[in-house]
Amino acid sequence: MVVTSKRVIFIRECYSMRNNAVQKGTHMDGQQKEKWYNNRAKVIFSLQAFPPLGIYALLRSTAFTATQKWLVALGVSAFIGFFIYSGIGAKMNQFVFGLFT
Repeated sequence: MVVTSKRVIFIRECYSMRNNAVQKGTHMDGQQKEKWYNNRAKVIFSLQAFPPLGIYALLRSTAFTATQKWLVALGVSAFIGFFIYSGIGAKMNQFVFGLFT
């Protein structure tokens, strides 16, 4: 017969609670973890800093309505299109390369 101490049982219970919390995406006290893409500020920052990641975050987010998602996606796409069409990117490359040559 194997006798386990209260400490070993407690450690096993804590470990199983932690694993269950990780699998469910919750904290150990039962609160649901908030996904990073449901934070409006993080989505807007990622749209500005990393547009592909920002568009993904925007589409996954529940913080924006469907209309807001379409408007923001169209605005970002129009901005990127204008940037490419106007040749600003090529001018910036020339400027940056000129600084280091």
